Amino acid sequence: MGYSIGANFALILLEEFPDMIDEIILMAPDGLAVYKGFYYLMHRPTGRFFFRRATKSKWLTPSLLKNLKRVGFIDDSLYNIAYNEIDTEKKRQDVYYTLNIIKQLKPDTEKVARLINQYHIKCTLIFGRDDKLFPKSPAMPFIGELEDVIVHEVPLGHWLVVPALDEYLVNSQP
Repeated sequence: MGYSIGANFALILLEEFPDMIDEIILMAPDGLAVYKGFYYLMHRPTGRFFFRRATKSKWLTPSLLKNLKRVGFIDDSLYNIAYNEIDTEKKRQDVYYTLNIIKQLKPDTEKVARLINQYHIKCTLIFGRDDKLFPKSPAMPFIGELEDVIVHEVPLGHWLVVPALDEYLVNSQP
């Protein structure tokens, strides 16, 4: 099981050890597509410069998040998740180093799809309908490559670790 950025790890493990995996569940998954915002911050010189500056500043990142929320680019849920990840100097530093490590993980989604099909790995993907960080639409090419996949788009945002998801999944069972 992989949630959010952790889905990258799950996909890499599947790439390396498909014969040892019977099922994969990815929730609000990163790694299925290139997400423009992350790509800009991690791979473009101006994005990297800005990201480094923002994560070292006490005021810049919180101010940026507030403005992104104010203009509707992120919702309350994503704002709360992000703010709780950057509200101390230590957390901002952890975010900086974690995302710089994560950018090195690039699952080969075509290979992953082939392996899921070849090894008949049960695959469940769960997306938040209102998730602005890792929405379902960029993952559609990957989903289209899978022969047998269960896809849920739940009436939630990015934060899926809530009782409402449990209720949805229990009630959606045949």
